[in-house]
Amino acid sequence: MKRKMIRNLIFSDASFKDSSEGEGEFIFRGLNFEFTKSSPVILQGPALSGKRVLLKLLLGLFPLESGEYFINEESVGGMSFNEFDPYRLNMGFSFESGGHLNNRTLFENLTLPLLYHDMVSKQEVSSYVEEFLHHFGIMEFRHLRPAFVGVEVRKVVNLIRAFLLHPEVVVLDNPTEGTGVEYQEKLIELIEIHQKNRGLKYIVAVSDDERFIENIGGKVYLVHKSELVPDFRRGAL
Repeated sequence: MKRKMIRNLIFSDASFKDSSEGEGEFIFRGLNFEFTKSSPVILQGPALSGKRVLLKLLLGLFPLESGEYFINEESVGGMSFNEFDPYRLNMGFSFESGGHLNNRTLFENLTLPLLYHDMVSKQEVSSYVEEFLHHFGIMEFRHLRPAFVGVEVRKVVNLIRAFLLHPEVVVLDNPTEGTGVEYQEKLIELIEIHQKNRGLKYIVAVSDDERFIENIGGKVYLVHKSELVPDFRRGAL
């Protein structure tokens, strides 16, 4: 399947409620926001503010209650799963936990999406994945299953997967939490490589890591009462 290029990402009067219990409460009501390519968007806010929900809305994982989410002026709400696929292939994501197939090695966890989407030939897939593993210095763990490596290495594999398909959009949930400085520096390097050479346009992340935010040139928005408010205090710091 051929993926579609992403020109813009816009929420227009978007409302979403948590319907897991009864009628649920609105997490966002009338949200208007356009994500920027000029600088990564960093989301901050207290627990239950909706910042992680917004990441999932951006990936098309939840339907809106009302309003619109547009990609390239196309309403995501009107798309079927298959119609959204060409955009989904251009989005990489890493959430805080989970996402591994426990009965597969780390190497197999990384090669499966490449082979499934036919993005890399079978002859090239090993060297392609090993390039990422070498970058983070975790080649020695490649033939182990997730249960037999530490939390830090599992986190790094999740981060690698976000960049595997050379996406134009990368969504990251606390990408540096639980990792050492060496891995954090390698992540920043990987982001720079993909921005300069591999077509990465948009980065949206939940993070309170000031060093990470500064190094990637992130612009912080506070998620508050259905709005994304620029953190103007940072200019005075």
